[in-house]
Amino acid sequence: MTQRGRRIALSCAVVSLLACSDEQEYQYSDLNAARKAGALTYGEVPEFLPPDAENIKQVIDVDFSATWGCFTSPSGPGSVRERLAALKATRISGRIDPGRLRIREWWPDEFRGTVSEVHLLTAKGMTIKVGLDARTNTVCYFRGRPPA
Repeated sequence: MTQRGRRIALSCAVVSLLACSDEQEYQYSDLNAARKAGALTYGEVPEFLPPDAENIKQVIDVDFSATWGCFTSPSGPGSVRERLAALKATRISGRIDPGRLRIREWWPDEFRGTVSEVHLLTAKGMTIKVGLDARTNTVCYFRGRPPA
């Protein structure tokens, strides 16, 4: 195979790999829209979302059994804290970003490193880290385990 042929074959392989992503992205205007779409029924949206959750954005990576997303809560993080407490979440410190998985442009800068308020819970056999930003009433979460 010629040098040019190898480059073309390599380019095709890279394009094929990028096109075959098992990541699915979902966006809902609010919790009612997510409910109507069936996202609550199928467990796509975590159960700690408060009734006033809006601007819900989420990615599901089938290959890594991981889910990450963000939403805003106009009433503030108090209702999210109550829901997390009811689910027996514990407060920890650390990161919640999806590691080497592809972070979307909507993932807030405040959640790209160590987050000041993080809660950890286990639900349906999955570990979930939930970060709260009281200044912006934004909540982001990561469910699963990012690839090493």
